[in-house]
Amino acid sequence: MARKRLLAVACLTLLLTFDQALSQNTPVVPGRLNATRAELQELLTRHEQAAKSGSTSSEMRERARYEAALIKQRLEHGDFQVGDRIALNVDQEPTMSDTLVVAQDLTVDLPSGERISLKQVLRSEVHALLQQAVAKVVKNPVVRTETFLRIGIMGAVGAQGFYVVRSEALITDVLMNAGGISQSAELEKIKIERDSETIWEGDALQDAITQGRTIDQLNLMAGDMVVVPQQGKGTNLFTLLRGAMIAASAIFALLRWL
Repeated sequence: MARKRLLAVACLTLLLTFDQALSQNTPVVPGRLNATRAELQELLTRHEQAAKSGSTSSEMRERARYEAALIKQRLEHGDFQVGDRIALNVDQEPTMSDTLVVAQDLTVDLPSGERISLKQVLRSEVHALLQQAVAKVVKNPVVRTETFLRIGIMGAVGAQGFYVVRSEALITDVLMNAGGISQSAELEKIKIERDSETIWEGDALQDAITQGRTIDQLNLMAGDMVVVPQQGKGTNLFTLLRGAMIAASAIFALLRWL
């Protein structure tokens, strides 16, 4: 187990180093897909089966139950929350291209004036939805979309705060947005929190990072926080910043259900 954890930490360090070097020379190229409803349903079935399996450890069964719950939430409520963004680009139609911001009623307004509801809509489904809407006013449109959400990054990183990131980004991409990890970081203790509850940590998160799972594949939502603990005891400033970010996350959670 200790060897596995050390390997995961080493892989994360290499990924961050590679990402940092790459970002200095080459722009990030989008193209990692968001999970479809069929893929999520298949994953849900696998996790539910694993949760009942007697051939796996109790820790793995508990993790399977937890991931199943995260996926169920997505399938029932959709992915989009207040403040999420969608980059809409229509070839040769600049007046139809814009960055759409999800409103409090989980709708977005297209440049054409049409209002689209994103309730129970997954990120992987929004492209077809917007393409259909644009096709009402543009003949045979070539539409491109990207989805973005706000993720908190705190602890031993270059600059703590909330960052707007692509849903198809890797955790290493997200950390690089915050200036990368500091030398005082305890990589093996990285965790992800939602509403002050830890949803990813330990071996499960380390495995997900080394597997290259995206923000979407980790079932993350707006307001979730990536926490990179510092070696030794946290400072008063760290504690204050953590409290402020938890409060911001709570506001996200409240807006989510209004």
